[in-house]
Amino acid sequence: MIGSFTKFCKFALLAGAAMAASANAAISITAVSGNLLGFEYTVDTLTNKIAIEETWGPSTAGNVRLLITGLTGEWDVNKVVHNDTGKNWVSFGHELLNGDGSWSDDGDGLSFAQGSPLPRHASAFSSLQVDELGTRDYLNWFGAPSVASGSFVVFEYGLRDNTGSNDPFYLSQTANVPEPASWALMIAGFGMVGGSLRRSRRTVTVAA
Repeated sequence: MIGSFTKFCKFALLAGAAMAASANAAISITAVSGNLLGFEYTVDTLTNKIAIEETWGPSTAGNVRLLITGLTGEWDVNKVVHNDTGKNWVSFGHELLNGDGSWSDDGDGLSFAQGSPLPRHASAFSSLQVDELGTRDYLNWFGAPSVASGSFVVFEYGLRDNTGSNDPFYLSQTANVPEPASWALMIAGFGMVGGSLRRSRRTVTVAA
């Protein structure tokens, strides 16, 4: 009797592992554009968490799309993005797109889990712009501190597909670098600071 119970327990554990494996395999995430230097992900069906790690290199485009299939319900996404592009990022955006590449609207059941208690934060950037009321679904992080080349940023946010009608869908990501005009203003600002410092030194020398 004990032997039969032990066999039953082993069978139950194996069955549970097989179900978890099949559930993990049900969600698929593929980097379909952008030429990432590295990409991997894991799916935990027990906690409804998805972990994604990306490495953006010098040849990575400013926009990267991930194709997601098989996601239904609400999931907590933790994503690490390594910036090895050689450029600093002043903002980083996420947007949901339908399978045909069109914008995801607010009535299709696909969203960044608005209204849920799932956190939305980033280890860099001080501000977050959210569009959940119109014809688009996006999260755009911006503001100091930026993400310097050679460093990384960690994002956490929710993903939800209530109906499954958007399967598959895209998670579009855009990293932005300072515009040339911004660089010009920064350089001009540095020049003004340097000039004022030189004048201060001259004034001190004359006074001495």
